Amino acid sequence: MPAAPQRTQTAGPATFLNAFEEVSEAVESGAGLPAVARAAGHALDASVAVSDAAGGVLAVACLSPEDERAVLAGEDATETLDLRVADERVGLLRLRPRGTPPEAALLRIVTTLIAQEVDRARAPERASEAAVTSFLSDLLSRKVTDRENILARA
Repeated sequence: MPAAPQRTQTAGPATFLNAFEEVSEAVESGAGLPAVARAAGHALDASVAVSDAAGGVLAVACLSPEDERAVLAGEDATETLDLRVADERVGLLRLRPRGTPPEAALLRIVTTLIAQEVDRARAPERASEAAVTSFLSDLLSRKVTDRENILARA
């Protein structure tokens, strides 16, 4: 009986899944946006910079200060991608591949994970804004009138 042919696994899917796993682990661990940016840079073999919706730089994963300057300035082959969660733009990803550009599917997955992390990082700020808005609305509509309640909520 002839030996069964051995199945060889291609490097592509394994590499794709390994790259995805690295970024996913950084998000799951709660290590924060800088760790996620580093994992994304490694997974995509690229220099990356993550900005919020207003353009403030949140995290950078570049090889050198010169590389960082070039990525932030959008020089050379730097791509700028919107980071979206539920159709809301939460930030930007600036990406400059070091070699072959990343696969489109991997780039989309990594971009989505980064967008989720940016959105998660904004959650406490949004909760504070909602509390202030609610308090001011209740105060101005005279839903709260007793001094103790007003002072406690303020």
